Amino acid sequence: MMPNKLLQCSKMLFVTETKIHDASKFSILQFSTRFAQLNVQALNSFQN
Repeated sequence: MMPNKLLQCSKMLFVTETKIHDASKFSILQFSTRFAQLNVQALNSFQN
């Protein structure tokens, strides 16, 4: 697994989720939970 690639992926996910967050006005808790789930998915995909 390449840490730089994972970091890049996380940044892209964060930007995307931030846009969604701004558009739909989710609570910070929902946003944080969703972002954590995406990070887990990204980690799993890099490990497989």
